[in-house]
Amino acid sequence: MYTLAQRTGLRRKELRSLTPGSFDLVGNPPTVQVEARNSKRRKKDLLPLSADVAETMREYLANRPRDKRVWPGGWWRRSAEMLRLDLADAKIEPVDAQGRVVDFHGQRTTFISALARAGVSPAMAQKLARHSDINLTMGTYTRLQVEDLAGAVGKLAELRPDAPPGGRPVAAVHEQEKTITDDPHLAGIIAAWPQLSVQVRQALFGLVQAASDGPKNS
Repeated sequence: MYTLAQRTGLRRKELRSLTPGSFDLVGNPPTVQVEARNSKRRKKDLLPLSADVAETMREYLANRPRDKRVWPGGWWRRSAEMLRLDLADAKIEPVDAQGRVVDFHGQRTTFISALARAGVSPAMAQKLARHSDINLTMGTYTRLQVEDLAGAVGKLAELRPDAPPGGRPVAAVHEQEKTITDDPHLAGIIAAWPQLSVQVRQALFGLVQAASDGPKNS
């Protein structure tokens, strides 16, 4: 249940409504479907499952009746207590260093924050979260730490003189230039336009390399 909640963002009512028949685990992609009467937004929701989650659910649901609920009973009324007990068994503290308490609904935050860390666009994250307001997705349910933010700024191009796009070391670009400029025709082009920046030369080399790697004309 926790695996599915943290990789789909499904709520308690939605989870307790599921039967094995709600899952298509052999499709491409595998999916889980929530009927409109059980969805918070009162629309039928079809959500994709990653391959690992689909495999986990395939094993978990093996030989179960298709029309019987996967997680029956009144657990959803005491989900806070259930989660606290499971966290204790797993030796996970229910309160973090900032005083934030882990609760069942917080698994939606886990899901949406994981999408942000994976580089999923805000619009796509909103769709997967099934939110009508992008501000709810990004402002309330996305929790990123400084390590996540550092990873994002690390992808920016360097601002040093002659730094190539994407932060590649200048020495690596020069080595690429040396290799490709063995072609005398290209070397002549560079000699004719020595004022070209490293970025432009890199782009030119990429085009030349792509052409040289392509299919040869007979």
